[in-house]
Amino acid sequence: MHLQNSIKAALMLSGLLLLSCSSTKRFDPKQAVTDLYRAWNHRQVQVVRDLLADDVQWELMGQTYKGKDEVVQFVAFDDGMSGHVELGEMSAQGDTVNFELRESNEFMTLLGIRQLTHYVRFVFVGGKVQHISGVKPSLGDDQLESAGGRFDSWVQSKHPEALPALYIQEGKPIISKESGSVLVRLAKEWSNSKEGQ
Repeated sequence: MHLQNSIKAALMLSGLLLLSCSSTKRFDPKQAVTDLYRAWNHRQVQVVRDLLADDVQWELMGQTYKGKDEVVQFVAFDDGMSGHVELGEMSAQGDTVNFELRESNEFMTLLGIRQLTHYVRFVFVGGKVQHISGVKPSLGDDQLESAGGRFDSWVQSKHPEALPALYIQEGKPIISKESGSVLVRLAKEWSNSKEGQ
């Protein structure tokens, strides 16, 4: 009887261990990238914040954005420009994910650019995005640089009053829903001008 109770207890314990192991979900960095950009497109700022490390760093166009607050500003910025992102090919090696990200927004469309394709790397630490960087130049950057340069010159000559809403000291852009909206409003005017043709 004592042996029979011991066997029952051992079987129950092993069953509980199996249940606990099967319900423990292993971190999937590719799924985390998918979840982040799904939330990004739906402007679910808190979900994006929850997937970022407190001290996340994002290297973007010669600037480094540090911390959750600076990174999630881009969700609002995209909202101001009616932006949308779509994931392409993705590969993971450990906690590093390299992926293709196709970006479109109203501002770029007004500049004559259908979409940019970015080649992005996320490095996860403890299940959170720690570092974001590009792995190679974005497809379409040359078009954006050319059209963006013409647009920038036009804004400086025709709408210098808009510059404080777009740039802070040393040319670092202001990233907010409002600045995204200002860019779209100005790009509409620019695209209808002879300079934008």
